[in-house]
Formats: sequence, structure tokens, C-alpha cells
Amino acid sequence: MFLIVDNLEVHHSKPVKVWVAERTDRIELVYLPEYSPEANPDAYLNRDLKTNLRQEPVARTTDQACHRLHAPVAGRPRGESFPTSSTRPSRMPIFPN
Repeated sequence: MFLIVDNLEVHHSKPVKVWVAERTDRIELVYLPEYSPEANPDAYLNRDLKTNLRQEPVARTTDQACHRLHAPVAGRPRGESFPTSSTRPSRMPIFPN
């Protein structure tokens, strides 16, 4: 099994390396490039969410907070905010050699 992970520090920690080493016959970690939003569509949603939260005053109620959290995806056609393999620039491979 291939487990695709980002470069979060914990993914490179000794306990994770030991755990994976004990299972090399069943699992292999594949690391995403340092910064690869094109390979991780959630990065686009996170960017939109953070931008939306920074542009507005601090939410004072639960309703305001919920509205701001949903605003980045509300009203968009499904999948529009996320790149797909057909919209990803061809010069940017998902997994470089």
C-alpha cells in the first residue's frame, strides 16, 4: 500500500519511521513535494478560507463564524474551486522524479 503524506514534521519523526520500517512489506510512504497545492486540492480551500477570514472583522457570534467558514465554498459549482488533473499546469507534475 502506498500512503501519500505531506511534509508535516511528524511524518518524518523517528516513531513514524520505525512504524513504517516494521511494515515495509505492506506499506510505503510517498511524500508530496514541499509545497504542492496542485497535488492537494484541500490547500486551495484552506487558502480561500484563510483569505475570507482575514478580510472580514472578527466574528462575534456563532452564526457569523459559521457563515464565514462556509462562504468560500457557498455558491460555487461543485469542484470549481479545486484544480483537477485537466486544469493543473502540465509543467508541474504531482510527483517529481
